Amino acid sequence: MKFIAISIIFLFIQTSYANPKLHNKPIKLRIVGGTEVKLEDLEAKSTVSLRRENGGLINNCTGTLIHKRLVLTAAHCVANHTTVNVENLYVGFGLAKPSWVDSSDSEVKFVTLETGRIHPEYTTNGVDIALIKLSQDAPKGWKPVEIESDASVLKKGTEVILAGYGLRSYNPLLNAGSLYKVTVKIAETEKNAPYLFNYAFFGGGGCQGDSGGPGYIQDGNKLKLLGVISGGDRDCLGRGFLSSVPYVAEWISKMAVELIEEGSL
Repeated sequence: MKFIAISIIFLFIQTSYANPKLHNKPIKLRIVGGTEVKLEDLEAKSTVSLRRENGGLINNCTGTLIHKRLVLTAAHCVANHTTVNVENLYVGFGLAKPSWVDSSDSEVKFVTLETGRIHPEYTTNGVDIALIKLSQDAPKGWKPVEIESDASVLKKGTEVILAGYGLRSYNPLLNAGSLYKVTVKIAETEKNAPYLFNYAFFGGGGCQGDSGGPGYIQDGNKLKLLGVISGGDRDCLGRGFLSSVPYVAEWISKMAVELIEEGSL
């Protein structure tokens, strides 16, 4: 999968991400060393792809459905400075790696976007979070996931499930062709950046095209969103980092209400 969870922490993934405080050039990532997501898997019901087509250029990211009309993703995937740029941007619902939006690809349903919000600390502290609003409800069968607001879950050794549509290998380049997932463990939280947490890469992690994708935790028979994939080492073989959802849970809830009130959801 390509890279492009109230505290958001960044997991240090295996390529470099577009956090303005960490790297000048955005690089999106994919899941490395993971397994293909099946239709019956929980991850298949709430993980979506993001695709921007502009003059033949294609940029891919990943996101998480948290409401029938709202997707949480990385700010660097959708931002134009402090605002969301929805031009030529589509959300794809389906397990397959999205092809051209105007193609007859029956495996992926594309939905346009209306608007969104960028976290106010994105350009100052690098809080790489954005909430975007779909132009219509998510397709039948898709189920929004609950966000995790308890920051005590963010501790060393906690297992986190990453999911995305990014590269499966950076060198050599290897596309996944579909949604993949991999389980990692939190290595540490960032003492000087409470909105981040990271993991060490031991056989699996995120890569280019996975940016904005979920860091899930298992809570009984359901998933909860703990983090949002933001960046990592350029070659997808070192640390990865995620934005902490507990850190921004209050902001997410407030912005969700605003976006819902902007139209009938």
